[in-house]
Amino acid sequence: MSSARRASGLVVFRSSNAGDIQSPDKNRLQFNSRQFAKFASTRMMPDLNIAKVCLRFSHRAYNDVTIDEPSTGTQVLIGGLLDDPGALVIAFRGTRGIRDMITDAKFLVKTEWASESGSSNARLHRGFSEAWWSVAGHVLQRASEAKRIFVCGHSLGGAVALPCALYLAQHGLPVEAVHVFGCPRTGNGAWRNLYNSNLHSVTLRWEAQGDPIPYSPPWINGYRHAGRAAYLSNSGGMKLDPAMWEHVAPFTNAIVEQAKNIRSPLKSLSIFGPHHLVNYEKLFSKLEASSE
Repeated sequence: MSSARRASGLVVFRSSNAGDIQSPDKNRLQFNSRQFAKFASTRMMPDLNIAKVCLRFSHRAYNDVTIDEPSTGTQVLIGGLLDDPGALVIAFRGTRGIRDMITDAKFLVKTEWASESGSSNARLHRGFSEAWWSVAGHVLQRASEAKRIFVCGHSLGGAVALPCALYLAQHGLPVEAVHVFGCPRTGNGAWRNLYNSNLHSVTLRWEAQGDPIPYSPPWINGYRHAGRAAYLSNSGGMKLDPAMWEHVAPFTNAIVEQAKNIRSPLKSLSIFGPHHLVNYEKLFSKLEASSE
């Protein structure tokens, strides 16, 4: 029996369109739906507005909590739109602390993803699977009445967001978009194929130039990415589904540079700089500026 609990405290969120918004529901973060206006007509191309909203929810998930599961450390922020009560945003918190690092490290074992017909070959990273199933019932309950669902997360949060999105879609719920930032690989090839058969066209994995986390767990261990890739370059550009050399080469160069700091552990940690959420926010600002 899950011991997940609902967190208390009034949620306040600043929208560029609506100023400070205080929600009457202490566990419902609200956002003006004008940020989502273009999405319906641009399903195959990323709408920067919805991506930015998901990025901001992913950031806020590090501080505000709707569902808190102490057994796995999984925390979820669930919010809505100021003028559209039928829409729901589900954001998973990323890695923060030893417990989350233990979850990340459970990649040597994959667990089966049960399908409607029973057993399947789809296998999911054990830690991500445990994190998701520990809150699945609570999330499903909150999402059951939604007319439009947006799922997001950064780092570990992105890895848990993907099984959440698939689970909701398999239960017939309207998952309209999935945006994950700096997301690791989540499962094997069969898992990727199952996910993509349901949500490929509405899922974007945002990858910042030089971010090492999307390259883990190792490909050689059978892990594959699901959804579409959206590569953010340091110059302010963005490319959908780039060729491997376009994003692997800058990452490899970063590794080579960091190898020079092998005798300086603190400097070596800078390899994770591109993974930080603040870097994604900076690159989104550059992208927005270059598209004006």
